[in-house]
Amino acid sequence: MARPTNINRLLRELRRQGGGIRRTTLRVLGGKLAGRGAPFVRERLEWDDPREGPRTVDIVETSTCSFGHTVDDKVRVAGICEIGGEVLCSTEGCLRQCERCGIVVCRAHSLTRKETTYCRRCRWAYYWRLFWGLT
Repeated sequence: MARPTNINRLLRELRRQGGGIRRTTLRVLGGKLAGRGAPFVRERLEWDDPREGPRTVDIVETSTCSFGHTVDDKVRVAGICEIGGEVLCSTEGCLRQCERCGIVVCRAHSLTRKETTYCRRCRWAYYWRLFWGLT
């Protein structure tokens, strides 16, 4: 993983500090997941400081799904919208499934009424049911 220069600067500052925390976690927010391979990258650096003893720094570079939710070890990638191709995560409300045809869709390509979700192609079914009083 090629580290950005601001992380290198933080690591130099940690090496210069005297005392304090010997184990540090740096979280770096990357870009959108659509253009990357891994949802998050974890790297551990360990060295022996002559003044302080052993030091450990965990660097976790996370990315976001197409709707801005952070994807890391707690929030996973759940699917890809079958209409628009957006990357969807396990955050509540990000991934939806069409009631009529069963495809996975995002909130931009779906219509949800009364806890029932329809994709863009099947939303006519909601209006048809509404017209005939079946909802």
